[in-house]
Amino acid sequence: MTQILTDSSAIRYYDEGAASGTDKRYPTINLVRLEHRHFGHKPGRLLEYAFGSGCNMIHLLECGHTVDALDTSAHANRRVAEKLAKRPDIADKATLHFLEEGATRLMFEDETFDYVNCMSVLSLLGSAEGVDALLAELCRVLKPGGKIIADINGPESVFSTFGIDQGDDVYLFGGNGDTGDTFPCYCPEKPEDFVGLMENHFVTDNVGFTGHHIFDYVEQEFIVCAHRASADGN
Repeated sequence: MTQILTDSSAIRYYDEGAASGTDKRYPTINLVRLEHRHFGHKPGRLLEYAFGSGCNMIHLLECGHTVDALDTSAHANRRVAEKLAKRPDIADKATLHFLEEGATRLMFEDETFDYVNCMSVLSLLGSAEGVDALLAELCRVLKPGGKIIADINGPESVFSTFGIDQGDDVYLFGGNGDTGDTFPCYCPEKPEDFVGLMENHFVTDNVGFTGHHIFDYVEQEFIVCAHRASADGN
């Protein structure tokens, strides 16, 4: 199987950001909306893939979900553990996991979760093949009928706008500044391209996009809400 997270430069870039104190205080507005619309605001066991600052995870805990959250950044793990220590009202419903670089399999049993949230990470896998490998794993650990929210950066995102086109919707992004390091980011051209990858494993319920461009803040994301097919194929 293709490695879930293959490029050490991407891991190092975000780990350095966490170490330097880069943080977010508020959850992604699309998650706030879609937790209600797609998950139905019905608490269940949820996998938060790549929790970063922990703001989305904390919101999901506040919604009543029991959350297993994983990330490749040791600094992010420590920082979010500190945040949870200040929230005894929700901390007992959260479990943090460290995902080793180069992992090819998630540490969970088949059909463990009612929900999966996977936002702001898929492009960092660097290729359509890498994205497909992770989606296969997320499908494996999701229960039949379980729901997923996933997004991916498009061709007008920061990774593509400030990256170097390598072909096949892959852009080399120089995110590490002074180090000169770069890492590949996969940014499909159209929402349909992302839907195609998702439908290798899931049934699409809805697809959309979001974006902005003001000053040097550039963002474009394609979003898919989907579910794992039940035994009857629906």
